[in-house]
Amino acid sequence: MDSATPHHVTLRSQRGVLAGYFIFFACLFIQWPLAGALPGNCDTWLAISLSNTWANEAMGLLGLAADTGAMHPAGSLLPYGESAPASGLLFCFWHLLTRSELWAIYLTLTSFFALSAFGVQALARTLGMRAVAAVFAGFAFACSNFAFANVDDSIVIFWLLPCLSLRSAILYLETGDRRRAFEAPLLLAVQIYFSIYVFLIGAAALLATLAVHPGALRRRRIQPLLAAGMAAVLVVAPYIAFYLHARGTLGSSNPFDYSGVTLSCSVTLTDMFRALPGNLVRPTAMGADDIFWVEVRRLAFLGFGVWIAGLGAFAMRKGRRLRASLLVVGLLLSFVPVTGDATNPYLSLPAMLQEFVPLAMYYRVPLRAWFLVSMALALGAGLVLDRVISLVRERYSERASFLVPMCVVFAFAVHAAENIPAPMPAYDIGHYITPPPPLMQLAEDSPEAVVMHLPSDLGLDFLDSGEPVFRYSRELIYQTWQTQHRLNILNGANGYFPPERLALQQQIGSIVWGAPGSSATVRRSYDWDAILAGFDFTHVVSVPALAHGNERLMMRGLSDEDCLELVGGSDDVQIYRVRAECRPGVVE
Repeated sequence: MDSATPHHVTLRSQRGVLAGYFIFFACLFIQWPLAGALPGNCDTWLAISLSNTWANEAMGLLGLAADTGAMHPAGSLLPYGESAPASGLLFCFWHLLTRSELWAIYLTLTSFFALSAFGVQALARTLGMRAVAAVFAGFAFACSNFAFANVDDSIVIFWLLPCLSLRSAILYLETGDRRRAFEAPLLLAVQIYFSIYVFLIGAAALLATLAVHPGALRRRRIQPLLAAGMAAVLVVAPYIAFYLHARGTLGSSNPFDYSGVTLSCSVTLTDMFRALPGNLVRPTAMGADDIFWVEVRRLAFLGFGVWIAGLGAFAMRKGRRLRASLLVVGLLLSFVPVTGDATNPYLSLPAMLQEFVPLAMYYRVPLRAWFLVSMALALGAGLVLDRVISLVRERYSERASFLVPMCVVFAFAVHAAENIPAPMPAYDIGHYITPPPPLMQLAEDSPEAVVMHLPSDLGLDFLDSGEPVFRYSRELIYQTWQTQHRLNILNGANGYFPPERLALQQQIGSIVWGAPGSSATVRRSYDWDAILAGFDFTHVVSVPALAHGNERLMMRGLSDEDCLELVGGSDDVQIYRVRAECRPGVVE
């Protein structure tokens, strides 16, 4: 395979490489399902619940399931936030095979990491690297501290299609093969159904790569690329139409400040040298509550070896324009050159664009473009390893059969030691994926029930608790349960919220904390007339294990409420029925 030219190296001939990547990441991540743990605590829950929701929606369209959902009465929650139906379909595939959300999310993440590594490896082969060096480039990209820091946000780790798009563009510029010209935009267009963020970042990378090859474009002609671009527009049109319809007609509220989110989610100078807890080289001291949320996703350490080799590779001509375009675009879209908190929006290109381009506000998490920086450096590191192998074979031909494997093993070992935390951070909360038996029994006995779960809070105060479950994740836990018991629930969460959901939360807050004037020792009865006005529900489900602080006292008081009747439960969950006389317009 080493002797093959890059133009003759087919993806089919590299299936063994993909299998090797898959086995490696499967072994690395197996600790999560074996321990009954989840790799993340926010978007991991969302990936599970939304994927299950996609499956339920499909069954509903076929008449195989009731039309129910979370965030009732708002209807379907799929239009709110970033929808990724293809990513959800992959999860559903693994879920169908394993019948377990824990194993399905594990295999989905393994697939994303392996396919992304394979994509970078395929792109590296196009630059003329020998097989083992290209494999290292893919390994350096996917097996990085930054990728592991973002494992909770699984859909932004899938980079196979943008890499294959860049590969086809490079092959077209080098060979003039018009089939490659059509592949480049079309492969990228499909990416929008896996993640719109990666699609946008990949599109910027593709345009930049074409722009830095003006001579090749003139020789090969730009018309085939433009024709393919028009076809790509047709591919992305259904997603864009769905997105515009959701934003234009459904109405949504976003409690985040766009500029604040953009700056807090940009990579800073210090982030480049911060690594996950457990890293052997530069571990970052963080509390258990910090793992896999905003601060963690900014841990952009890639390993000193990759930085040194990746930057040093710019002395080499192979793929220099491609690597430079990836590096520059990645820095412009993700980086704020300050050492502390990013406070000046004009140091950030995305924040600056938001001042003048309204649509730019939807690009609110710039750090995801750091993957382009990682890709550029990984490709450069692969080229350096390729060059080292050549030099060893030239100068030490008699001992090359020993020295070359040693160089390769050394490169893989150093990169692994610099990037893999030991152990991988995990949340021992996988037991919350399955709904409590009393809740499943309620669904069987009263399929028309409408449920409100307590405790509930959309205050978005993520890091305020010493408990193993964030407030925000509680809504996602309820949302995951809903996809299994399929009762309508008033709880749930997503990137954006229906206005009804936020209005309801004010009423839920009055239940949890009691009426004005209540205290830890004197508790007044709740104003059920106000609570139920406009939000008619039939049952309250209390989950004491998810409560903290004064919430515990308020939830214990539910049993004293005249409007609630305890109808079932266990030590883990209590089911209350709302008495008919307390529900407006309901007659016994």
